[in-house]
Amino acid sequence: TGDRGSLWTQLGHRLALETGRSVVFINGGVTSSTYRDWTLHSTGYFERLQFAVKDAASVGLSVNLVIWHQGESDAKRTADTATFQAEIDSLLRRMRAHLTLGSIRPILLFETSLCSGGKRRRPNGPLREAQRLAAESTTGVRIAMDTDNLGMRERYDDCHFNARGRTVIVDRLAELILPLVKGVASAP
Repeated sequence: TGDRGSLWTQLGHRLALETGRSVVFINGGVTSSTYRDWTLHSTGYFERLQFAVKDAASVGLSVNLVIWHQGESDAKRTADTATFQAEIDSLLRRMRAHLTLGSIRPILLFETSLCSGGKRRRPNGPLREAQRLAAESTTGVRIAMDTDNLGMRERYDDCHFNARGRTVIVDRLAELILPLVKGVASAP
């Protein structure tokens, strides 16, 4: 929802160039949402994403990979690791059950917690630990990268990534994704 560029567009171009195939993203992002928001039926966030996936399937597209970048809004909460992990695990179960991911498709989960809204804080330890534990304990889920390691040279404020930050993330994601999609057939 911002206006300073999207790393997903840059990633799509990179993947298309390197694979010679079209790349389609189903964007479900909701600004300032938390893991918990995605597990509550009352927000409608997950259901909206589920509808988008079904709509894509109706024109012959399928989900080959999920990239989930979440945590900056969660970091402002004071929950413990177990609470965060339960929310992340619940979301991962919903993804597997409702986004046509029954057959294991990779889910790339970011380790991320920095976004202080003008006052830089330390990374949220319990949240980061929950993200790591969720990836370690769930088949097909892995940490894409730790974006908390990106500093002010890669951000235009205390949260959002600038062109340099986007490039760092795109390079890392391309490194992870390209081997995963090599065997994926193109849509007719």
